Amino acid sequence: MKVALFAAYLVLGGCATVINGTHTDVAIRSDPPGASFDLRDQDGVVVASGETPSTVNVSRSRGPWRPARYELTVSKPGYLPKRTPLTTRLDAWGFIDWLIFVPSLVDHTVGSSWKIEDPPVQILSPDVPFQRP
Repeated sequence: MKVALFAAYLVLGGCATVINGTHTDVAIRSDPPGASFDLRDQDGVVVASGETPSTVNVSRSRGPWRPARYELTVSKPGYLPKRTPLTTRLDAWGFIDWLIFVPSLVDHTVGSSWKIEDPPVQILSPDVPFQRP
């Protein structure tokens, strides 16, 4: 019985990697739609660009035990550009891995234990010049 439990423990290692994978889709939306966007990583490198609404596939991590960090910039002619950092947090599977040591080694090394939250709809403000009353 103990051998079977230990074998199951080893086989279930890396469940976040199996469930989540190392990349994730992020939905990018704006109001008004049709705005241009750039998604940059922590080094300032553009990893995705396009027009809203769109879905991009990005890496969950920037190396072993390090969550990915992204900043979204949305712009459209006649509107002020908007910058928003994306939130990265420990995924539920990554949390479960902490309860069992071996899976956490796998999942945190390949980065699948992180979840990147979809940013809220980017509401752009019109770029109107200030006029005195």
